[in-house]
Amino acid sequence: MLGFDDEESFSMGSCGTGGGFIRDASGSVTDSSTKDGARLGLGLFIMAGIIVSYAPQFSKIMRMRSSKGISAEFLLIGCTGGAASLANIVLLQADTVSCCFTDWSPLVCLENTLGLTQVFVQVTCFGIFLVLSIAYFPRPRVATATAILPDPRQPSSTPPPLTFPTTSSATITAPAPVGPGAENSDDGIDDADDEATDSTRGGRAYIRALKIVNLIILVLLAVTLLTAVVLYTSHVGGDDEAGTRRRTQVAGVFGLLSAGSSLVLFTPQIIKTVQMKSAGALSVPTLVMQVPGNFLFAFSLSLSPGANITSWGPLVISGLLQFVLLALCLHYSKTVRPASGTSSGDREPLLH
Repeated sequence: MLGFDDEESFSMGSCGTGGGFIRDASGSVTDSSTKDGARLGLGLFIMAGIIVSYAPQFSKIMRMRSSKGISAEFLLIGCTGGAASLANIVLLQADTVSCCFTDWSPLVCLENTLGLTQVFVQVTCFGIFLVLSIAYFPRPRVATATAILPDPRQPSSTPPPLTFPTTSSATITAPAPVGPGAENSDDGIDDADDEATDSTRGGRAYIRALKIVNLIILVLLAVTLLTAVVLYTSHVGGDDEAGTRRRTQVAGVFGLLSAGSSLVLFTPQIIKTVQMKSAGALSVPTLVMQVPGNFLFAFSLSLSPGANITSWGPLVISGLLQFVLLALCLHYSKTVRPASGTSSGDREPLLH
C-alpha cells in the first residue's frame, strides 16, 4: 500500500546552508529553498478559500440557533478523518518543519509547509463547525404536566356518585367534560401523545450525540498521543533512517484511516438529508465553494514536499461525495413544499 515504502515518499536529508534540500530514496536531491511564487500564491489562495467557504455555514447555524439536520455520525467521522489527515502530514513533513528552525527563511518555510498549513486550517475550520453543531444541537423538549383543578361550580371537590337507571334498555353514559376547552379534549390528548413521542425521540438523539462527543474526544487524544510518541522517538531532523521509516509507516496508517473516513464521511449526512428532505442547517453556499475547492486543495497538497497519495487522495474522494450532498440540498431547496397557511410563493431560500 502507498505510504509504507520509502520509494513512494520523501525524506529530508540535510537542510543545507542557506537553503533546503529534499532527497528521495533514489538519492536525487532537489533544492527546496527555491521560491515558487505560483505555488505559494495558490496555497495562500486555497487557505483563504477554506476560511471564506466555512463562513456561511457558521453564520447559518448561529442565525438559526440550531444545527438541525446535521448528522452526529458525520461529525464523528469528519473529526476522525481530519485528525488522521493532520497527523499524516505532520509525520511526513516533520523533517521539513525542522528546517524552518535551523536554515530557512520564513518565506521559504511557509512555501515548503503549505500542505501542513492548509490541512491545519481545514481541520481548525471543521473543529469550529463541530463546536457550533454541538452547542446548537436540538435539545429534547420537556413535557409539561397540566394540573386538573376542581370545577368551581361544583359544591365540593368530591365528584357526585354515579346513578344507574333500572330499565333494561338503559345505557351507561360517561359524564361530559365541563369547563373551557372541553370540546377539544380529544385533540389535547393527541397533541400530548405527539409531544411525548417527539420528546422521547429528541432525548434519544441528544443522548446519542453526547456519546459521540465523548468518542470524538477519545479519538483526538489517541491520535495526538500516538503522533507525539512517534515524533519523539524518531529523532526528527537527524539521519536516523529507522526513525524516518517508522514515521513514514505510521503516517501511512493515518493516511489510510483518513482515506477510509473519506469513503464514508458524507454517507450519514446524505442519509439524514434524504430522510428530512431538507438541507436543514447545512449551508448551500458553503457546499458550492467547497466542492471545487476540494479538488484544488488536493492538487496543491500533492505538490508539497513529502506528501503522497495518502495525503491528497482522501480529498478527491471527499469532493465526489460532497458533490452528491450538494445536489441533494439543491434539489430539496427547490422542491420544498410550502407549509399549510402560507402562500405558494413562500419557499425555502436557496442561498443560505
